[in-house]
Amino acid sequence: MPFWIMIVDDGLVYMGRSRGHRSFPPLMKWSDLTAHPWSNLDPYIGHLRPGIGTFFLTRVLDVKKVSLGIISLRNREEVKTEYPAYWTLSHRWGDPSQIQQLLKTTEQKLRKGISLGDLSHTFRDAALLVYRLGYRYIWIDSLCIFQDSKSDWQHESGTMADIYRHSLCNISAISSSIDPSSGLFHYREHEARLLFPFRISVRAYRTFRTSSTRRLSVGRWMIRNDSAWVDDVENAPLSTHGWVL
Repeated sequence: MPFWIMIVDDGLVYMGRSRGHRSFPPLMKWSDLTAHPWSNLDPYIGHLRPGIGTFFLTRVLDVKKVSLGIISLRNREEVKTEYPAYWTLSHRWGDPSQIQQLLKTTEQKLRKGISLGDLSHTFRDAALLVYRLGYRYIWIDSLCIFQDSKSDWQHESGTMADIYRHSLCNISAISSSIDPSSGLFHYREHEARLLFPFRISVRAYRTFRTSSTRRLSVGRWMIRNDSAWVDDVENAPLSTHGWVL
């Protein structure tokens, strides 16, 4: 059976129960490494990310008052910073009647502030995640596009590529695409396909290379069945959507 090896960060938690709170420290670290809220430098290619600072959404969800238990819908004109960083959410709707939607009849409620308790688990987790990571805005299609307006859908769908392309980060609700009511975080026991990290000596495996020029170094490493990514991510229902990257 094929396996792949990847570096394990000493600060990550791999075992035990998790419902989100243990996931935030590594997520915050990764978020800081990816981009500072006020930076448009791409750490992977070493220069400006394309389009950052040239596009913003027609409408966006403001999570500033998450600590008070609400999020609010904002128009672009209401956002004081011209091109602030924002996140996006890719999710599977499930039963539309079970999730909050932006309609002509719900617009004012969303603008005044909707309670986190009225949101689906996935939407609530996404808002909390963005807030906890130090950001203010997230775009969710069902709450930022009028679902009862054909003209609004036509306009917004025409900018969908820009919406996702210019977001700081996209949250793919992979697990909740199987069960839309489950949310982003779950209680978990030991992962059956995850082994405890172990120490490996470069002397014992001096001929092994992680790339054509980089030798395997001493450190904490993890071995995992490479079918996990295929089974859990690539074959998930959400991954069949056209704009999930």
